Amino acid sequence: MDEATEATTILPKGRYMLRVTDIKEKVSAKSGNEYWSVRLGVVNNEQYKNWSVFDNWVFSQKAVNRLKLINKAFRKPITGNFEFKEDEFIGKCVMADVTQETYTNNNGEVINKNAISFTGYVPMSKEMCEIANQIESTPLPEKQADLKPYSAADVASENTNKQTVTPVYEDIAFEDIPF
Repeated sequence: MDEATEATTILPKGRYMLRVTDIKEKVSAKSGNEYWSVRLGVVNNEQYKNWSVFDNWVFSQKAVNRLKLINKAFRKPITGNFEFKEDEFIGKCVMADVTQETYTNNNGEVINKNAISFTGYVPMSKEMCEIANQIESTPLPEKQADLKPYSAADVASENTNKQTVTPVYEDIAFEDIPF
């Protein structure tokens, strides 16, 4: 696959083991909510190994149920107030159902991209956890250039201001999540 084709190719729909390779802290211009732009590389599929999927983890009351699902899928506790710390996610693996979306950008161009739905992060089986633990013990690629983006527009600028985000939400029992 040539470089031009590779930059616009997206993953087929499916369940993938993904590894968090980068997190950029951002603030939504529209809502003012803090969020993380998370880059996840495919690790369990040789054909798409190191291809990237991007997802936004929004820190708002409206998103608390999704954040709890993400925590659970990453094998982290979800009781009470919980913190999202970058160093607890960078290099960690998760299973996710990757889908495809189409949108029109500000230039009127139709863009196809991968996405992870609200409920797209899924807990791993014991066997998959063992595989994930082995993968997590290996270093990440030294250069982000070693990872293949699905779109050249998704290669973000570096953000060196790494902080801990501590969302404060009312406690919602996992059993109360309606799915």
